[in-house]
Amino acid sequence: MDITYDNTGERFFMDRYGIIGESIDLPNNYSRQDSIRTMLYSKAVEADSLVSDMHYSYPYMFSEKDILPLLTND
Repeated sequence: MDITYDNTGERFFMDRYGIIGESIDLPNNYSRQDSIRTMLYSKAVEADSLVSDMHYSYPYMFSEKDILPLLTND
């Protein structure tokens, strides 16, 4: 899992291989939204060049507000 922020400062969790994403049920998978996926991937590359070197696909991208209740049992 990588964590990055969008242009507004909202935090997103990016599942590199889809392992966690396949096991949880969230309504919004932002990797299916081209403009958001492109922006988040670009920010991840800026923060860590290894991301572009490894060509991670990020099949699942979740906003913090969507995933946090699952992580905290709220």
